Formats: sequence, C-alpha cells, structure tokens
Amino acid sequence: MYINKVMKKVVLVLALLTCLIGANKVQAATQRPGAKMVIVLAVDKELFYFELEREYFEGAVVEIADVDGEVVHSDVLKSKKMVIDFFDVPAGKYVIKVKKGVVTEEFNFEKKEL
Repeated sequence: MYINKVMKKVVLVLALLTCLIGANKVQAATQRPGAKMVIVLAVDKELFYFELEREYFEGAVVEIADVDGEVVHSDVLKSKKMVIDFFDVPAGKYVIKVKKGVVTEEFNFEKKEL
C-alpha cells in the first residue's frame, strides 16, 4: 500500500513537470523574436487598422511615438482588433509599436497636411 502512494505521487509530479515543460515550449514558440503577430487590415490618411494574432492578444501594448521618438500615446490592447485614429494629431511621421513579451513589431505612419 505504501508503494502505491509513493508511485501515485511520482506519477503526479512527472505529469506536472510534463505540463510545465510543454507550456514553456508553447510560450517560447509563440513569443519568439521575429514572429508575426500583427496583421494590418487597412491604412487610410488618418486611420491605422490592425488585428493581433490570437496568441499575442492578452497583455499586448501599443505605443505611438512621434518623429523625435517621444511616446504620444500608450495603451494595453483591450480587443484583438484596433483602429488608431490620427484625426486630432498634428501632421507628421509616427511610429506605431505593438509589443508582447519579447516580440515587438513597428509600423510607420505619416499623416499629411490636408
């Protein structure tokens, strides 16, 4: 009977370790540098519309910086798709960064004078 209890504990520990190792491999695969996480759906003269791949959504951050590198807006994404409206910002060049863990994707956007 004592051997059965020990074997059950050993099997349980091995099962937990297997799950943890598998979860780490999945995380490493989905957050590898250079992985594509953003799909640009549309770009207009004042709009930038994109969607995140499902595995990158939770905890992803979007930052918008001006040409000098100063962050003018930063937000944690609340949905898988996002529209950035540049209507109320001055004309100029902007960099949109989407970050999740070790993965960062950058996009350039230029708002022109009307």
